[in-house]
Amino acid sequence: MLHRLRERGTRMAVVSSNTAVNVRAALGEDLCGLFVSIIGIDNGPPSKLDAIPVALGKMGVDPKATPVVYVGDTRKDAKCAVSTGCRFVGVNYGFEDLRDLPHPLASTVQELEQLLAQ
Repeated sequence: MLHRLRERGTRMAVVSSNTAVNVRAALGEDLCGLFVSIIGIDNGPPSKLDAIPVALGKMGVDPKATPVVYVGDTRKDAKCAVSTGCRFVGVNYGFEDLRDLPHPLASTVQELEQLLAQ
């Protein structure tokens, strides 16, 4: 899915509450190359509320002028995304059950890809 998104011209970044070192190790070199930046608590602001604008700046994106979608698996992700001007798509295969949130929700990677294509 990530390769297909990139082939369509989607610019992507990672903002994580984990370390960028751990994220890079989990993704591997091939997938890391698909992202403009990978920001974690070891190389960026510790708060996602502050880290999301950093990632957007590195991509040269203003969420007021360009549609930005933040994909996350927690209520905190949703709150930070909306607070920074991003739309939010939740994934229900992560840390929290997000079914009660008023945002699009994917239960599989295939559903996520369909939501992101819209």
